[in-house]
Amino acid sequence: MKVPSLILGLTLMTLGLSAQVPEGVAAAFKKSYPIAEAVSWQQEGPYFEAHFTNEVGEGLAVFDRQGERVAYAVSIGIHRLPEAVSAAALAQFEGYRTTEADEMQEMEGPRMFRLGLESGLDRMSVIFNAEGQLMDDDAADAEDSE
Repeated sequence: MKVPSLILGLTLMTLGLSAQVPEGVAAAFKKSYPIAEAVSWQQEGPYFEAHFTNEVGEGLAVFDRQGERVAYAVSIGIHRLPEAVSAAALAQFEGYRTTEADEMQEMEGPRMFRLGLESGLDRMSVIFNAEGQLMDDDAADAEDSE
């Protein structure tokens, strides 16, 4: 399974105009991310994207016009990873250490966790679901493209 397409597409998007954000959308964002800083908004079709920073890094949250969050990708502390994800990363990528973590979800899909791993000069990115099942990794993608 590849990185959820909506989140990847929104994360890579750099174009867009500042949006007039409906009050209900802004309130829903503030409730979900009360300590977010440096918030900027863009409108992409019927959706409002909030790009922001938090105490760990960057985040992206997407809301519909009614203020329902439909997707997000946010940096989290490694200590906030589910135990199943931490254990699976240790078991499946022996010799690597987790250097960063993101939590992401789109629509009603499962929560996913992207981990940045490194061992010496070797770096990779892997994605697990909340139960610790490997969903995608750089190494498999590199092998597939050869």
